[in-house]
Amino acid sequence: MEKKIANTVKNAYFYDTINDHGNHVVVGINYSEAKGNGNALIIKFDKDLNIVATENYDETDYSYFYNVAVDDDGNYITVGDIGSGTQDNNNILIAKFDKDLNKLASKIYSIYNNGSLSSIAIDKDGNYVAIGYMTLKDKKCDSALIVKFDKDLNILSDKIYNGNGNSCFYDIEIDSNNDYIIVGYDQLKNKNNYYDGLIVKFDSNLNKLSAKTYGGDYADIFNSIAIDYDGNYIIVGSTGSEGPGNNSASIIKFDKNLNVLIAKIYGGNGIDYFHSIVIDDDGNYITVGYTDGKDQIVKFDKDLNVLTTKIYDKSYDSHFYDIDADTKKNYIIINNDDNDATIFKVNCLFPESNMVNLECILTDSNLPLVNSDMPSFSIA
Repeated sequence: MEKKIANTVKNAYFYDTINDHGNHVVVGINYSEAKGNGNALIIKFDKDLNIVATENYDETDYSYFYNVAVDDDGNYITVGDIGSGTQDNNNILIAKFDKDLNKLASKIYSIYNNGSLSSIAIDKDGNYVAIGYMTLKDKKCDSALIVKFDKDLNILSDKIYNGNGNSCFYDIEIDSNNDYIIVGYDQLKNKNNYYDGLIVKFDSNLNKLSAKTYGGDYADIFNSIAIDYDGNYIIVGSTGSEGPGNNSASIIKFDKNLNVLIAKIYGGNGIDYFHSIVIDDDGNYITVGYTDGKDQIVKFDKDLNVLTTKIYDKSYDSHFYDIDADTKKNYIIINNDDNDATIFKVNCLFPESNMVNLECILTDSNLPLVNSDMPSFSIA
C-alpha cells in the first residue's frame, strides 16, 4: 500500500486517536452520511496511514464518539453521546468493536439526563472506566460523571461529582495503584462563575481519595492528563488568569498526592491552548493545541523546559486536537479544519516543511491550588 505521512477524511471531525501495535484507530463524527447532525465514526489506519477499516454508528439522527481505548482482548471501546434531532437531551453511548471494526455490542443509557462521555480507560481488572458529565434534573447545571462498566457494557458503579455548580470531567488515566486520576473543570460561584482546573483521584471502588482545584480570577481548565515514567501526573490545558495574551496554554506536573511540583504557562499576545499530551519513549512531554487559531506542537523536558516548538501554518481556525506516539519515535496527530479531518505523522524533530518556528513566552505559573470538598454520590 502507498506510504503516506497524512490522510484527510472529508466531512468528518476527529476527536481521539490511539496507537495499537502500529495501527492507528481514530474516532469522531462523519457528516457525509448523516441523517441529521452526524453519525459517530471509527476508522482504523495502518502504519502508513492508509485506511484499512471504517464503521459508522448510524442508528439515530446524531451520535458522537469522543474517545477510544483498546482492551486486553484487542477490542476497541468507544464512548460519546447519542440523541434524536437535538443535542438538548442526549444520552451516554458506549460501544465495543473488534479489531476489524465489526460492532460487538453497544449500550445507550438514559438514566444520565443530558449526559455525555468524553474519555475512557481500561483498569487493571479489565473494567471500562468512562468519565464526562450529566445534568441533574432538579438543577440547571452540569455535574461531572464517572461510570464503571464490565466487559459486557453493563454498569457496575457510578458517581456524580459536584451537584451544586457546573463541572465536567474531560480526561482520565489509571495509575500503577489502579487509582483513577481525572481532570476537567469546576465552576466556583465565589469566583464570578469562572472555571478552575480540577483534578480528582478515585480508588477502584469510586471512593474519592482527594480533589483539588487550580486557578485564578478567570477561566482555567484542565484538558488532558498523562502519567510519566516517575509516576507523576502531567496536566495540560489553558488559563485566562495568567499570561501575556487573552489566554495562555498551561502545563502542570503533580505528584501522586496532587501537590504541584512544577507549573508553567506558555503563550504569546493572542490565544494559546494545549488540548492533549503524550509521553514519548525518551520521557519528554509533547503537547498539541493551537495558537491564534493555528496548530501548535510543543515538546517539554521533565523540568518543563521547552525543547522544540512549531506551528503548522495551514489556515486560520485550524488546530491539533489529539496526539499519540508510536514505537518509531513518530508522533501521530489529528487535526480538524473546516469540517475536514486529517491524521498525520511527524518524527520527533518536527521536520514538516510547512511547520515554522513559534515565538512564545514560557513563565512560571503562580495560581493557587486548593482542596476541593465537593460531594460525590451515586445515581445508578
